[in-house]
Amino acid sequence: MTLSFSLCAMHHLTHLSINSNHLQCLDREVLDQLPNLDFLSVENNIISSLHGLQRSQSLSELYGG
Repeated sequence: MTLSFSLCAMHHLTHLSINSNHLQCLDREVLDQLPNLDFLSVENNIISSLHGLQRSQSLSELYGG
């Protein structure tokens, strides 16, 4: 499963917790649509790479594992 959906109406979103959803990856295009994302928690998923996350300039808290 991947996280890939329309977030055009959520560009003001600052906190996102998507724990325990069996996610395999985070779609770079999805992250690009969240320019104000400050907090991201992806714990208890099977994500093998966070490539593209370095482009998130406002992200200050990241939780995974």
